[in-house]
Order: sequence, then structure tokens, then C-alpha cells
Amino acid sequence: MRKRNLEKLNDFHLRSEIFMDDEIYYLCRYQAGNEHHNKFDNPLVRGVKNSETMWMHQAATELAVAMKEQNIFKNSIFVPIPTSRLSDKRTEELATLIARADKNSNYEVKPFIQLKHDTKTSHFSEERVSGAELRSAWKMAVDSSVNYNSEEIKIVIFDDVLNHGTHFRAAHDLLKRRFPLEKIYGVILALTNRTEPGRPIVG
Repeated sequence: MRKRNLEKLNDFHLRSEIFMDDEIYYLCRYQAGNEHHNKFDNPLVRGVKNSETMWMHQAATELAVAMKEQNIFKNSIFVPIPTSRLSDKRTEELATLIARADKNSNYEVKPFIQLKHDTKTSHFSEERVSGAELRSAWKMAVDSSVNYNSEEIKIVIFDDVLNHGTHFRAAHDLLKRRFPLEKIYGVILALTNRTEPGRPIVG
């Protein structure tokens, strides 16, 4: 297993839903298109998408190592972005595996955002779910007896793949309304590259 570092999303990667001050980190890249099925980091990403045990544990281990070396995520609350299916809990499972792989960093996994009903799947297609659809499909589930509001608390929005940033933006806005004082980061397993005019394929 090769060692990877977290990369920070920069201007070149910005999609319409991502803002300049969003602090988002990703571990690897997924290249859209069937011709890239076994190239780049596609096998890892597809394995995670299929909740295959080997790939889930590999992704969690690599993310745990990379996040620890970044040295800004210790004592963070992980908020997994729900998948498009009620029956699919892989982002929560992956976040839990990361926390188990690095217990010293004291990550706390909290599924504050929960799915009310299934939504469209967009990771491996051009079909996009809108922010309005997500807001309709999601609900907040936070224990009101717990006071998380503190400038010292960091929230990490966690997802397996970032496409256009719609899910991140919806999650960020939802969490910011509930936790206005907290610093909110994003950690993503894979950033999607799409074959577009003027945009190179990056391995």
C-alpha cells in the first residue's frame, strides 16, 4: 500500500458549488468514463462505492495516516454525508473505520445529517442532484442536550467522492446554521476528474 498525502482543493479544481474559502482536502482522484475503469485510483474508489471490505479498510487506513500527518483534524467531529440510498451507510462506516484506525486523534463520528428518502445517484454519471433536492431529502439529527457550540470544536464533513460540490455545499450550509461558531472542513476520499475541453486528465 503506497503512502499518499492529503491535497487541498485549489482554484483549478473548483466547481460551481465550492467557494474560495472552503477548506477541503482529498486523498486521491477518480477519473470519470468507462475507459478509465482500471486506471488512476478508480479501483479503490469503485471498491469503496461497492462497500467491499478490502477497499474500505485500505481507504480508511490511508485516510487515517494522511489526516494525522496533516495535523489539523485532531479532536474533530466527523459528519458523514449520507449516500443516495437509505440502505447504504458506507460513508458512515468508512468514517468509523478511520476513527478506529487512529484512536489517538480522538475523532468522533456523528451522523448529524440523515437521509429521509432515496435521491438520485450522481457519482458515476452526469445526472446531478440539486441542492434543493438534497435539502428536501435530508434532516438534521442532533441531540439538543449536547452543547457543541465552541470555537475550539472542528467539524469535518466527510464524503467518499466530490463531483461538483453540491452535496458539500448543502451539508456545509445545513451544519453552519446549527453550529455557527465551529470551524468546518471537508475531507474527501476522491476528487472526480471529468474529461472536459481544456481540463487535463490527472493521475
